[in-house]
Amino acid sequence: MRTAGLVTVAAGSALMAWAFAARYREAPQGLPLEPGLMPGYLLRQGPYRLIRNPMYAGEVIVWAGWGLVYASPAVSAGLAIMCTGLAATVRWEERRLRRRFGDNYQAYLAGVPRWVPGHASANRSGGRGFRRHFSRQSS
Repeated sequence: MRTAGLVTVAAGSALMAWAFAARYREAPQGLPLEPGLMPGYLLRQGPYRLIRNPMYAGEVIVWAGWGLVYASPAVSAGLAIMCTGLAATVRWEERRLRRRFGDNYQAYLAGVPRWVPGHASANRSGGRGFRRHFSRQSS
């Protein structure tokens, strides 16, 4: 289980690094220090074209990996607490982003799943899941 856990930690870390790199690449002036928590632009590149919350998803994957490495109830409890907190945080952030970006963000919500590429909730709303996204590119 230790090897599987370390691979999982690496995968979550890679997802977070990809998200950070996409944000840096697309930010108007690199990574400006913005007052408050509200971004000035809507990011749809890199992992953000596949899922809406790649940084948070990466964190969850890393914690799950550490759970496999240590097989500790404390790590599992931490993961459960973090998931609960992130679910509430994401709903709060989405309300604020809807107000800030309006129809543009609403279209993003409809087309990109929150957590898992190709998840059914995005497909029901006409979104582009992981499989549909790449099959369109290859045709």
